[in-house]
Amino acid sequence: MDFQEKQLSSLQMQHLHVKDIKFSATGKEPVRPTKMNVAFHVDKNVQSDSKMAVELSCDIDIPEIAQMQVKLAADFETDGNVPVESMLKNAIAIMFPFLRSQVTLVTSQPNFRPIILPIININNLVK
Repeated sequence: MDFQEKQLSSLQMQHLHVKDIKFSATGKEPVRPTKMNVAFHVDKNVQSDSKMAVELSCDIDIPEIAQMQVKLAADFETDGNVPVESMLKNAIAIMFPFLRSQVTLVTSQPNFRPIILPIININNLVK
């Protein structure tokens, strides 16, 4: 086994796509500081001991300013040594940067101050 094989994770993302994305803005200028409500949701579908589908979604509400919903879907697979269901936190950690990127990308386009989600503690999200 060479160095590269030793470094591979037991969990591999096979496919990722944006399942749904919605953004609406009122056009009003936000007053600083602006209150922003953010909620995350995780759904999983364990298909076998080594395969799992995960949906990670984020709902953002800036009262009287904007609303946004983003949902990502990904398929994960393990090498079989570790049950895939025990890897949910890792799967979310892999998907989260893609979610953050989509939120920033969409909100930076339409003359709107971009929303940049902070890095979060995945352990607290999955509780």
